[in-house]
Amino acid sequence: SDLMAQARRLNKRLVIFLTLGIMVLLTLAIAILVIYPSAHRDPKLFGDRGDEFLAQEKYQDAINAYRRAYRYSRNDPAWLLKISDCYYRMGEVGDALSQLELAVVSNPNLIEAHQRQLEILFKMMGRTAPAKHMKRLEESAQKLIELIPEAQAQTDPAKRKLLAEAHHAYGLALYSRRSENEALAQQGVAEIKKALALDRSEEHT
Repeated sequence: SDLMAQARRLNKRLVIFLTLGIMVLLTLAIAILVIYPSAHRDPKLFGDRGDEFLAQEKYQDAINAYRRAYRYSRNDPAWLLKISDCYYRMGEVGDALSQLELAVVSNPNLIEAHQRQLEILFKMMGRTAPAKHMKRLEESAQKLIELIPEAQAQTDPAKRKLLAEAHHAYGLALYSRRSENEALAQQGVAEIKKALALDRSEEHT
């Protein structure tokens, strides 16, 4: 009877040991299943990869990495600016602008997207169909003007310069439509004067 009692105690301990072992293994398995995919869905991880590819001028690889960062960040439009930059460096200006437009649709108040649009469109002046080009330039510039308060521009030199560029571009876009309405020419000149008042650098003279 003593041997049987000892056997029962050993069996009981063995069951407890096995049960605890199984629980530990299950916990580890769950942790691996939850944490491992999360780590591999970290947008920063793919963003860093994209930056590495960009530095190596592997633009398509960078785009692929940034797209995954965009997806895993729940569509943070900031990644679209990175994708746009890659397309621009590849000479795909249309695709670069398309990505910026997606960013603006996602977040209409994303100043960086409007700023980049303005820069690209300004460089394209004279290379595309004037009416379509100027309309997009006008819209981008107008939105930037709305987003940057005059008071902020007075205290922030970078914002002041950007606001000046926006007024300058807006003025040129309006002036280009003077054949539609003479008042547009006057509005265009007024906007350019606002740009000069904010920033008298050579690009606005």
